[in-house]
Amino acid sequence: MIISTRDGKKFRLTGLYREPDRSKRRETWALIRTLTDRNSFPWAIIGDMNNVVSQEDKRGGRVYPQWLIQGFRDIIDDCALIDMPLIGYPFTWERCRGTENWVEVRLDRALVSESFLHLSKGAKLINLEVLEWGGETNWKKKWSNISLIFSKLLTLNGVRLQAAS
Repeated sequence: MIISTRDGKKFRLTGLYREPDRSKRRETWALIRTLTDRNSFPWAIIGDMNNVVSQEDKRGGRVYPQWLIQGFRDIIDDCALIDMPLIGYPFTWERCRGTENWVEVRLDRALVSESFLHLSKGAKLINLEVLEWGGETNWKKKWSNISLIFSKLLTLNGVRLQAAS
């Protein structure tokens, strides 16, 4: 979709949930390549990418397949996208917390064009810490799996949405 601010600035925002089936990841990468050429607005792709850019994006479990890491990095480079740094807890997905099989991975990302960074100076990607009710009077801290917050983007001179052409 194309987002317009009151002062006439426009950018393209794409929400993406990547294919969890690893054998179909190349299809998603091809889609990103196609979308790259659609228009010249500053661009942000946000969502669960179901992929990592390095082994450091994963803790626990098996080693992440190198062909997936390289394929994802290639699409980021080929489309001249920038992987925004994540502020807060470095992982956005987990399984088997508190067991010896605990796995944590950074799957949620924001990939942006350089022109998007110029347009939205101060935009940040934050993994929020939230409180979760643990029963009785017991609150416990937990990192939110809803990790994509563009803190300044949402206050850019009164953002309004319009359909992309």
